[in-house]
Amino acid sequence: MKGIAPIISSIIIVGIYLFLISLAYNWGMPMAEENLDIPTLTKSESFLFSLSDKMDRVISHKNKEKIVFDLPGKIYIDSKNNQIYFPILTDGTIYSSDSSVCFSKNCNSTQGIFGKDKFYFREVDVNEFRYGKGTTNNYYLKFRNLTSKDNIYNVDLITYGNTTLVGDKGTDLIIKNFGRNIDDISGGKEISTLIKLSLD
Repeated sequence: MKGIAPIISSIIIVGIYLFLISLAYNWGMPMAEENLDIPTLTKSESFLFSLSDKMDRVISHKNKEKIVFDLPGKIYIDSKNNQIYFPILTDGTIYSSDSSVCFSKNCNSTQGIFGKDKFYFREVDVNEFRYGKGTTNNYYLKFRNLTSKDNIYNVDLITYGNTTLVGDKGTDLIIKNFGRNIDDISGGKEISTLIKLSLD
């Protein structure tokens, strides 16, 4: 019996070590994966802010801007829904799971106040895969109406054929002010700034 006790002790100690290693692995791997994705998600946020800054300049100064989509995945210009978005697939996320995070002061998706709010609001929608590993981080630049007394101001995104444009990593997004359209509405006017978008 004396010869068996050290063997049993060794087996118990090895079992405890394996349990602790397994626990550390299961706890630590999601954190490690999340840390690997932090630069990609930070770069995605920066691109979203750069894109909105360029939009501001084109809307205000009636000029032309270009920005390179340098992220993994695709960018979509959806002129029918007046939005630009790009999904980024990652193993982890820096945001709360299955949530939306707004990067604007006023996150009302349909309207704001002219002179106080921007024509757009920025957000990311986070969706974890239910069966499998990974997260989709959908970054959006959505456009809305701004009101001032009886007038409505907005931005109308225009694409060739009014279709959704799709670009890959390395694609140039060309943003150009195409003038304004003014329509009479009950008691005021609707003033639309036309922004033409193309991919090169």
